Amino acid sequence: MYSTKHSLLSNNKNILIVEDDPINYMLLKEILTLNNYNVTIAQNGKEAVKIIKSDKNKFFLILMDIKMPIMNGFEACSIIKKIKNIPIIAQTADILTNTTEKFEKYNFDKVIYKPFSIDHIIKIVEFYFLENKKFKNLHLQLN
Repeated sequence: MYSTKHSLLSNNKNILIVEDDPINYMLLKEILTLNNYNVTIAQNGKEAVKIIKSDKNKFFLILMDIKMPIMNGFEACSIIKKIKNIPIIAQTADILTNTTEKFEKYNFDKVIYKPFSIDHIIKIVEFYFLENKKFKNLHLQLN
């Protein structure tokens, strides 16, 4: 099992994986569920937008592929960010045409290039989980 020191904290956290390749989403799902995350899969950007519209507070993080049928990751990220300011991490194997500036233009919070290491994915997810937890605790203290 892949774990980090914060994995026990993440028992009830939901992540949306937007990925059209079955091998990639099964790998991500396996990694994340082994680390106590709850995972929902969308196979394209249009499905992701529909899922977020139906329950915009369910997820604390989205892992978004870029090249997908029906609606690509850039378009989906732009729409989702208008619905909710949720961290969205781009996943891509295309290092030549997808520049940092392009990801910033579409409001991605971070980009990871495929193939990625398991440790790298877990560190990124744990970072966003802890940031989300800090924000929620601060919000509770202010109210």
